[in-house]
Amino acid sequence: MRRESVESSPLLLPTESTHDGLPHDIHSQAKKSKPWVILVVLCLLLIAIVDMGAFLAEPPKTRIFEANICLSYYKEHDPSAIGADGGVPETLCKIDAVQQKLAVIFGWQDTFDAIPGILLAVAYGTWADRVGA
Repeated sequence: MRRESVESSPLLLPTESTHDGLPHDIHSQAKKSKPWVILVVLCLLLIAIVDMGAFLAEPPKTRIFEANICLSYYKEHDPSAIGADGGVPETLCKIDAVQQKLAVIFGWQDTFDAIPGILLAVAYGTWADRVGA
């Protein structure tokens, strides 16, 4: 049996409504989408925690590189600046020769970190053109 549509007839079939006035279909649909939202939130939280950990690791890593460069510089130029513990005070490591070498190391590190992205971007672009991603 076919139902005729007129301009005054509702587009959606009436359904039973719940105590808040929304149809049952809306409630069941909202319950089904919650695990997806929770998964996305957990993924974003995990990414934020990992990124924060990587961010917090940068200053100690920089200090270790700086201390090694500084020690090798003062072994060559002024061994009297090296303390009894085998280290150099941090204030002596702020000279241009040490900071320039540190900047070169970090520059090369950034370059090498970018190479996989550059190479894989071409491969991914080719794959996306074929597959349609």
